[in-house]
Amino acid sequence: MTRALDATRPINDASGYVHVETDIFTVHDYDQNPATFKERYAGVNPKAPENAFVRFPEISVPYEGQPYVVDEYGGTFWTKEHTDQPQKAGKGRGNWGYGKTGREVEDLVKELTEILLRHKNIAGYTYTQLTDVEQEVNGVYTYDRKPKFDTARLKGIFGGRAAIEKAGR
Repeated sequence: MTRALDATRPINDASGYVHVETDIFTVHDYDQNPATFKERYAGVNPKAPENAFVRFPEISVPYEGQPYVVDEYGGTFWTKEHTDQPQKAGKGRGNWGYGKTGREVEDLVKELTEILLRHKNIAGYTYTQLTDVEQEVNGVYTYDRKPKFDTARLKGIFGGRAAIEKAGR
């Protein structure tokens, strides 16, 4: 139906989940281990699509060489009140995210982002998430939009030139 309404725009049928028919192949990945994160995407290559990481291969169509985007990654947990125990937020639910504390988070985000930037077949990425939302405390900003990190450093990390750009594509 979307194609019938506007055939000029690329379609992402299911952001990062199970694809049926898509022009942009997307995945979500909250792995906090740079080694396994890098290994997971090593096989992404439009010339050998069978080697690409697919989140749910048993129910998703395979990757067929479309632009490949990690459209959610990171989600790295940090609050100023961070302890080893989850903080309580709204309706007694614990806060959640994935990760460490303070400067370590910036370093981890840098390492994960550079893996994606250096990959010549990764067409794009989206760090998740911009702000804390209810119990999710994995934002770059707090729930009330105050920066949690050195935003100039993060801008430099997220704005790095990608290998796909260097290849002249």
